[in-house]
Amino acid sequence: MASVLRLIDTALLKDILANVSSDKLAIIESKLEHTSDTVGGLMEPPVIVSKEMIVRDAVQMIKNLKELEEFYLYVIDIEGIFKGIVRLKELLVAEQTDTLKNLMITSVPKLFPGTPIKSIINHPAWLEYRYIPVIDNSEKLLGTIAYSTVIRLNPKSDKPPTNELMETGSALGDLYLIGLTGLLKSVSK
Repeated sequence: MASVLRLIDTALLKDILANVSSDKLAIIESKLEHTSDTVGGLMEPPVIVSKEMIVRDAVQMIKNLKELEEFYLYVIDIEGIFKGIVRLKELLVAEQTDTLKNLMITSVPKLFPGTPIKSIINHPAWLEYRYIPVIDNSEKLLGTIAYSTVIRLNPKSDKPPTNELMETGSALGDLYLIGLTGLLKSVSK
C-alpha cells in the first residue's frame, strides 16, 4: 500500500490522508517514511494491550477483531514503550482473572524500522516467532513484521529456517572444546 501511495501526487495524497482516522494515519505515515525494502516499509499494525488488562477482557477484544492473523498481543506502557508479548495460546489456557502481566514474555527480539529486509531473512528469531515487534530508538512500538511477508519477498527461500546454523555452531563449539581440552592436558604434563 505504501508503494502505491508514494506514486500519488503530493496534493492528492494529502487530501486522501485527511479522510483517514488518526490511528490509521499514524501507521500510514510511518510506512511512508521507510522504503519497501526495509522492516518499516513492510511492518503491520500490532494488537496492543496493557499489562494490567485481565485475560477475560483480552479474549473479548480478540473476539471483536474479525481479521486477526497475529499470534501475539503486544504489551505497551502508557507512553507506548514496548514491554513484551502475550501468546494467544497462553491467553486461552490462562485463568480469566489473571492479568496479562503474569503471561507476558519480556525477552523478545525486536527490530528497527530502517533494518533492510534482506538482513533479517535468516534471523534466528524466526525459529521461535512468526512476528517480530518493530520499535524506534526510544523503544516505542511501531508495528510488527511477519515472517510470511519476509519470505514472500525472498523467492530464493521457499522453506522455513532450519536448525542447520545452530547445529553447525554447536559442532564447531564441540571441536573447539576438544582442542582446548587437549591443549590444556598437554600443557599440564
